[in-house]
Order: sequence, then C-alpha cells, then structure tokens
Amino acid sequence: MTSIPPYTNKECQSIEDSYERLSREIEDFAHFVQPTANEQDHKRKTLEYIEDIILPVKADAAMEPFGSYVTGLQFPNSDIDINVDIKYCSNPKRMLRVYSGVLKRNRYSYKIKNVFFVGSASIGVIKVSMVNGIEVDITCNNDIQSSKRTEQWLSQYPDLRPLFMVLKFALSHIRVDGQRNFSCISAAHGGLASFTLICLIVSFLQLRAESVPGINDNNRYAMLLLNFLEYYSTFKTTVHGISLKGEGALVKPSTISNKVDISHICIENPDGVAVGDPNVARATSKFHIIQYVFRMMHEDLSLALKNNSNGLILPAIFGRFDCIVNKQKLRIFDSDTKIYSNPFHTIKRKYDGRDEMTSSQPPTTKVKKSRKHANKN
Repeated sequence: MTSIPPYTNKECQSIEDSYERLSREIEDFAHFVQPTANEQDHKRKTLEYIEDIILPVKADAAMEPFGSYVTGLQFPNSDIDINVDIKYCSNPKRMLRVYSGVLKRNRYSYKIKNVFFVGSASIGVIKVSMVNGIEVDITCNNDIQSSKRTEQWLSQYPDLRPLFMVLKFALSHIRVDGQRNFSCISAAHGGLASFTLICLIVSFLQLRAESVPGINDNNRYAMLLLNFLEYYSTFKTTVHGISLKGEGALVKPSTISNKVDISHICIENPDGVAVGDPNVARATSKFHIIQYVFRMMHEDLSLALKNNSNGLILPAIFGRFDCIVNKQKLRIFDSDTKIYSNPFHTIKRKYDGRDEMTSSQPPTTKVKKSRKHANKN
C-alpha cells in the first residue's frame, strides 16, 4: 500500500464510497494547506518590515496588502501582494524605482535577500525576496478591487475555497508537452490568473452546482470538482460569455469583448471598468489548452473513482505530494509535474462557434519528478 499523503489520514482512506472519499480528501487538503500560526507570523513581520521602509518615503502613501494574503486563498509559501496607494502620483513606475532603491539600501537591516524592479509589466512591480523564503510583490496605485470581490464571494459561496485550493495546486503542477511558454495558472504565459479561476468557479456554483445529479452532503466536493472539469472542458467560448452579476448568467461573448474565439474566454468584470477591456480573462490567450487539461483531469479522476479501491483519489491529478519544512519552520508544498501530451495538430484560423481542434495522436500522460515549487501566488 502506498504511503498516505500528509494532507489526509487512514480514516479518509477507509471510506468505502470512492466519491465520498474524494470529497473528504478535498476537505482535508483545503484544511491542511492553511498557513499555520508560525507561517502567518512570519508574513505579518515581513509586512511590518516593508512598511517601515516604504511609508516614510512619501507622506501621503498608504500601504495595503491584497490578493491571497487577504482572501485566505493562499499556500504557506504564497507571495504577499502589496499595493502602495499614493494620492498625488502622476508616474507610479517612477515611484516604484524610488522604493526599489530604498529597499536595496535597507537589505541587511530588514533581512531582505534580493530586490528586483520589473518595469516591463503594464503596472510595474518590485519583487522582494526575504531571507526567510517569503516573497513580496509591490505595486503602486494598482486596482485591488478583485480581492474585495473575492472576500465577498468566499462568504457567499462556502464551496469556493476547497475547490480553488485543489484546482490551483493541481494546475500549477501540470504541463502540456510542446507548450514551453505555457503555464496553466499564469496569465503571463497564456493560462489562468488566480482571479479568473475564481470567476470560473463562482459562475459554475451560481449556474450549475445545485443541479448536479446525485450530489449530497457526503460527496459534495467530489461531485462539484468533477462537474466543474466536465462543464468547462466543453464550454463553447464562441457562443457563451460569463456574467457574474446578481445570480450569474451566460451572455453573448461579443457583449463583453471584441476578441471572441476558442483561445479566449469572456468574463465580464463584476465591478465594471471605467475604461479599457471589461473582460477579466483578457490575458488568458490559450483557453483551449486549459480546456484540454480540464478534460484530462476529469478522465484521470473518473478512472480513479471507477477503480474504487481503497486508494486515495486526488493523487490521480496531484501525483506524489511532498511537504518540506525549511529552517524557519515554513512549509513548502511540492508535487510531481504531470505532463499531458500535446493533442493540437492544427487550430483553424476562422472561428464560427463550430470549429474544433484536431488531434494527430491520442492524448497520453507522463509524470516528471520535479523539485520546482510552482504553487505560489
């Protein structure tokens, strides 16, 4: 019998019904990955260090964390996102350069390992690596409304957190063969931003959760995860866009964005935008590959459930799971990198709602041993 991953126990493994077992695994995993008191204390001290350095530079500056640190949708080694709001600032990037210099000068006093300013991004960001392994991203006058919206949804939809934590961890360790510059959970590399994944889950919970066949309290998370993967693996992005306002709805994608094709999914910003593209998922440029990954994950989970042995189910998409503890007693989670074969032989250039990708070979799966910790953010 294989060893039991640290996120669950023998009691879970002994559950006879495989769907109920998977549901318990998901619940156990979501609980296990919550930061410990020690991990939260390290992050709190890191915020205090950054605040001590940043705030004295400009009197009208205010510092506010956002993202996973605020919403709680974080892994122990997730980055901390910080926005510096400056009331009178005509050039945020120039101000970030100033902050970058100040941080570098205070490296040794505040246990900072490295400081990098990335000016090529549209909003600019300072990347700070602390000696304790915690990483911080600092922006200036950034829109952080998505964090506040996520907090609201977490209160409204209790199923959101466990589904997100499992999906994000699994997706962060999946690669598609031949897609070198693609990452499932990075919008910068054509994949999903964390907030886009949150929006997908919320829309599914709004429109489909209560109509899932056979769902009950004991198998709820398993049925939701399987149906989420199946739903979006066949989602017609040229026919449907997603509105998250009110109780949610499917709308014509052209009412959200003028970029409508199989590679993009249109999700209307629930809080609206004053200018620019209202599509939350505008940076996701390879959604057709995400859909393929969803389909493969669904097949892997379905096969594990069908076998219905006493084994655990999540390893079908996680592979080997490791929990490493560093010198500061901060946990780092790792898994094998799962590599799906590239099924895309050609992609038609014209999209009319009926086009599909053609496959030159049956999809296969291979597992690559990896020590790369991909579950940040």
